[in-house]
Amino acid sequence: MLEGSNLNQARDYLQRAVELDPRLGLAHYNLGLVLEQQQAYDAAAIAFKKAAEINPNTAEPIYHLGLVHLQQNKQAEAYAKFQQAVQINPKYAEAHYNLGSILFKQNKLDEALGAFRKSAEANSNYANAYYGAGLVFLKQGKIKDAQTVLNYAKELYAKQGNPEWASKAAQHLQQASLKQN
Repeated sequence: MLEGSNLNQARDYLQRAVELDPRLGLAHYNLGLVLEQQQAYDAAAIAFKKAAEINPNTAEPIYHLGLVHLQQNKQAEAYAKFQQAVQINPKYAEAHYNLGSILFKQNKLDEALGAFRKSAEANSNYANAYYGAGLVFLKQGKIKDAQTVLNYAKELYAKQGNPEWASKAAQHLQQASLKQN
């Protein structure tokens, strides 16, 4: 139901599953995913916290709790959850990326670049990691570095069938070329 985007029915089934077996961590996690997609962020947070409590060595519920906190504009809480997720799973590319994004917004460019590098090291095909690094390099005035990683991000996005983000990377590449001249 969840994968078929039948969210209401998925929510009903998952709520019934957690009523029948409150220790079923995967049901709490999947319920959180449904609620997150439905933008019921407070309820999603509860479901993800319960899933993390049942399965404390699993990073995904913590990561999604971080995403929920981002949606609620709770940057500090989101940052703490992404840090917790990478402590559980140091190869969690998306969590490293989100750490980098928060640091970038705080203008902590060197720290943001470090997080984007860890994201790329965790998954060399994660285009967002290179895109984020490119934005850092642009802001630092390191135009050649920015061009290199933004071009790589653009190619990855295109290869992965994501033309919208390939176009965004291309726009930043054009911006970098203008700064270079």
